[in-house]
Amino acid sequence: MTNKKNILVVGGTGTIGSAVLRSLIKSNTNDQIIATTRRATNPFPAGVQSLQVDLLTDPDHIRTSLASLPPITHLIYAGLFVDPAQESPQSYRTMRRLVKGTGWVYSNFGWIPNLRTTIEQTIAHSTFATTKGKENEKMLDNILTALEQPPHQLQHVGLITGGKFYGMHLSPYIHLDWRTTMREDDPPAPEPNFYYFQEARVQTGAQQHGYAFTISRPPYIVGYSDSVGFNLLKSIAIYATLLKEQGLPLIFPGDTAAADAIYAWCDVDLVGHLHAWALDTPTAHNNIFNISNGNPSSLRQVWPDIAAALDMEASFDTPPPPSRQVFKNGRTQWPQIVAKYNLRDIPFEQLTKGDSLNLMCTTDWDTHYDLSRLRQAGFTQQADSGAVFRKWIAKLRQDRIIP
Repeated sequence: MTNKKNILVVGGTGTIGSAVLRSLIKSNTNDQIIATTRRATNPFPAGVQSLQVDLLTDPDHIRTSLASLPPITHLIYAGLFVDPAQESPQSYRTMRRLVKGTGWVYSNFGWIPNLRTTIEQTIAHSTFATTKGKENEKMLDNILTALEQPPHQLQHVGLITGGKFYGMHLSPYIHLDWRTTMREDDPPAPEPNFYYFQEARVQTGAQQHGYAFTISRPPYIVGYSDSVGFNLLKSIAIYATLLKEQGLPLIFPGDTAAADAIYAWCDVDLVGHLHAWALDTPTAHNNIFNISNGNPSSLRQVWPDIAAALDMEASFDTPPPPSRQVFKNGRTQWPQIVAKYNLRDIPFEQLTKGDSLNLMCTTDWDTHYDLSRLRQAGFTQQADSGAVFRKWIAKLRQDRIIP
């Protein structure tokens, strides 16, 4: 096999995939970097070759599409198929808000906790419903099936899944084996999702065809891509911009429990660095890693950093406006804001639907990541979560996504 790596990145226009490309460009000077896209034009940075292919087609067609490339030696898979029609209805998030209530509601109406459990189960079955679809399983299987055959010489596969493997999204209300600190050897959550298939497919393929693998499971990602609408950072930034236009502070749109819950955050660039590092690191091969900033923190702790990056004041005392209504009004207000500040003219629905912020601000359970395995393997990079939010808010302003 050749010493030069021919690296194929799937999902390079997404939030994580674009971070992978940035890290590869920075760390690889002699290797060839190729990224897949369904577009006819090349949406990638200089130095990245574009391959137009639809991974939901049959493997024979994919193999034909790959024929113009040199033999692929490394695959990093960050692809995601999202069907907007399957996203969780807003009504479930509203219902979660209603049943959380306050202490006296729980004590005086005994059925409320049972109702919340029912609501959480409903959300688990509807939120991110793409995790139950077969498209994400088929896409990975199709590309691996094509690359596991000559002329390709697959040596290593990097796969990004996430905290839903542990049931991070399910909540301790319905996850009977809930563990606040999540470790790589923990059993998968009871609610099936495509991460289980993807991880098993990569490990089985590695055993059968002799390539190594590195799987990462990031939690709440901080970063953005123009092509992704379901994104917490952009939801916060758009929400803040809409409030700022009204002369309001950055009002936290959730309750006290959601503000104080401790989350494991992850700068998306850390995921990119991990997978670039894993290519040539034997201790990373045939391993599964948690990856996060390394300093779990609450939204109450990072909210002032977000506000400062937007030249706003943070507020937890001001009664929050219904965030759903803020985003609904924003659809009509955004064109005027774009014109006023000479922003890039990106459709509001492509920027955000507000769903990720609405959901996060009704999430009131802690999620911690054990990073021992990653540190023992030699990856020591970490990040301050407040600084990460400031960095990405500044990037949104620099890229004229927000004023």
